Amino acid sequence: MNIFNLLKDGAKNYLHKQPIESLIDDGKLGKIDGRRKLPRILKNSNITEAEKELVYKRKKRINQQNALKAFRQRERVSFRRLECEISRKKQEKLKLEKEIKELTKEIQQLANMIN
Repeated sequence: MNIFNLLKDGAKNYLHKQPIESLIDDGKLGKIDGRRKLPRILKNSNITEAEKELVYKRKKRINQQNALKAFRQRERVSFRRLECEISRKKQEKLKLEKEIKELTKEIQQLANMIN
């Protein structure tokens, strides 16, 4: 027997004997999914169309969740950057205000000396 046929039969039996939900939850379909492998495995397996549809919907939902997580992470990073920039600007503003006070004191002292 050809080893590839054995592997294909093993994949068919494995996918057919276990419920699709448990395969997805365990991440086993994710490991064999290389974007092109999943349709091929589903096509060669004894899974019904409804179960295939369930796999694709679940996979799509997982991808959307991952995309949303990545988006939120990027937003958190950009928000942190903005917070850092705001605090830096506040510190600069405080320094400038302090400098302005010192300069106004000097100006008043000079004005008093002139008068």
